[in-house]
Amino acid sequence: MCVIAFYPKGLPFNNGELKNCFKNNPDGAGVMWQDGGKVHIKKGFMKQKAFFKFLKTLPTDVDRVLHFRIATSGKVSGACCHPFPVANDFKTMMQTEIEVPVAYAHNGVLTDYTPKEGMKSPFSDTMVFGKEVLDHLVRKHVDLFDPVIDVMIESTIDGDRMAIMNDHEVVTMGKFITSTVSGAQYSNSSYSYDRSLWKSYAYGGGYYDTCGYYHVGYNTNTTVLKRESKRKDTKDSKSATIVKEADDGLSCVSFMAEITFNPSAHALVGYTRNDYEQFVLDNLEAYNVYGLDLNISAIGEHSMTFTVECMMYADDALAQFHNVYEGKTFRDVWESNDALHENVSVDIAISDVNFDTIA
Repeated sequence: MCVIAFYPKGLPFNNGELKNCFKNNPDGAGVMWQDGGKVHIKKGFMKQKAFFKFLKTLPTDVDRVLHFRIATSGKVSGACCHPFPVANDFKTMMQTEIEVPVAYAHNGVLTDYTPKEGMKSPFSDTMVFGKEVLDHLVRKHVDLFDPVIDVMIESTIDGDRMAIMNDHEVVTMGKFITSTVSGAQYSNSSYSYDRSLWKSYAYGGGYYDTCGYYHVGYNTNTTVLKRESKRKDTKDSKSATIVKEADDGLSCVSFMAEITFNPSAHALVGYTRNDYEQFVLDNLEAYNVYGLDLNISAIGEHSMTFTVECMMYADDALAQFHNVYEGKTFRDVWESNDALHENVSVDIAISDVNFDTIA
């Protein structure tokens, strides 16, 4: 859930690591740095190209803290991107370009400060924490850079990571990893791999990150749920049905899908973005489908849209997910992570289907 990158003064940016951060945490990026006795914030970069173009303009003789977001509460927007100024109003925090005395970035989920509207909220758990805790301390003339206070804040965020910056100092809280390549400090390991690379492999393996284990192909040590599809066409379409035959030499399919949930699907109440992603991954793997590069583009009250850049089949002898229906909606029963509501009725509309050959 997000990643913070801390580059101390004099340390050049490692574009490879930072691009991994952006790819793996795609809901917006931002940066804060020191200049002229102030902390400067520039955020709301939703495209990688614009962000890296801006980074080239920054001085290297100052501390810089970058943040790459995966939304868990608060809308996917420039306003909810980190870093944030320590302030007592959300309007100030939402500004995408500002100069302030103190600013901060956070990696994790602050459950006690999460707005009840979840990802529909205009503000996030990090913003609530900044307003109710950090700004309160500052207004009481408490030094956020006092080591004793830092221990107290670190205890409050309970395993999360945070970086706080003023005009001459940066303090990090929680466990950061120092890259052996760049020397930069990161709040988790998502700087060290490119998730899109899984689609280059057809079998075996996987990797761990802070969100869990991701499969890359078929692993004989993995127990795979096998089931029959309960799909039924629920509306007619003039679009052609695209069928991939087992021996046609094409091993990768890309498509867009919109899933509509049964309104009574209580199993999905309270799901974060990562929960939704895992929900899709788990249910596609129920068909022995692996190696997909999944990107959730929209989450509504009873629907979700996602794209699959490249989906592969484990083995023709083991899995047959060869039929992809473009322009039709079919119904299926998916399993949730909630033991009380294991089955969720979903309607799936698939479009923009393309088959590719893996080089």
